[in-house]
Amino acid sequence: FMEFKDSYQAGSISEKAVLAYLQKKHPDAYIQKGYCKEYDIHIPSINIYIEVKQDFQSQYTGNTLVENSFNGCPSGISTSGSDWFVFVTRCNFYVITLEALKSLVKEDNIINKSFIGKGDKDPKTAYLVPREDLINKCFKVIPVI
Repeated sequence: FMEFKDSYQAGSISEKAVLAYLQKKHPDAYIQKGYCKEYDIHIPSINIYIEVKQDFQSQYTGNTLVENSFNGCPSGISTSGSDWFVFVTRCNFYVITLEALKSLVKEDNIINKSFIGKGDKDPKTAYLVPREDLINKCFKVIPVI
C-alpha cells in the first residue's frame, strides 16, 4: 500500500491518462487544478464532469474500492458532483455513471467497510464492489494500451 503522497502522485498520473484519452474526442477537456472533491476532469463542450479513481489493488482483491466517508465526514461517492466515474486499473478504464455507481453500492451484497488506510491517521469507509458487478454496470470498459 502506498503512503498518501505516493498515492496522490499515482492518482495524478491516472488523471492525466484519462485526460489524454478524452482529449482525442474532446480537446477542451481539462483537469481541475487544486483541491476539488466534486470532480477531477471537466469537458466544457458537453458539460460533463468526471471523477477519476485509481485502484490497482483491485487486481489482487477482486473488489473495487468506492470511498464514501473519511474521518466521519462524507467523501468520495457521497460528495461527488461528477456525472461519470472512471476507475483506473493496470489493464482497463472502467467507465460508469455516478447514478449507476450509487445504485450498485445499494445492492445487498456490497460490503461497506471501515478502515485506516496506510499513511492515513483517520478512518474511512468504503464500499467493496466486486469487479464483475462493476463491469456489469459499466457504460464502457476501455483497455489501457
